Amino acid sequence: MTKFKRSRWEVEAEINAHAWKDMGFKHQLMSNPKEALKKFGMRNIPENTNIRMIEEKPHEWCIVLHQAPPNARRIR
Repeated sequence: MTKFKRSRWEVEAEINAHAWKDMGFKHQLMSNPKEALKKFGMRNIPENTNIRMIEEKPHEWCIVLHQAPPNARRIR
């Protein structure tokens, strides 16, 4: 059986879909994201990783500014 690595966007989409369907998961995700994600199956979250949850509201657009890659100056 081949194991494929999912992209960050695929994982985030799965987390969103689960939170939309399960209000208990959503509440735990907002109050204790590391624990909620571990229960969701993400067991290898480094201890020194800080996870911040932001719930987008109607008429809001939340944009995450990701850390620039080493070759950022060459990106067109």
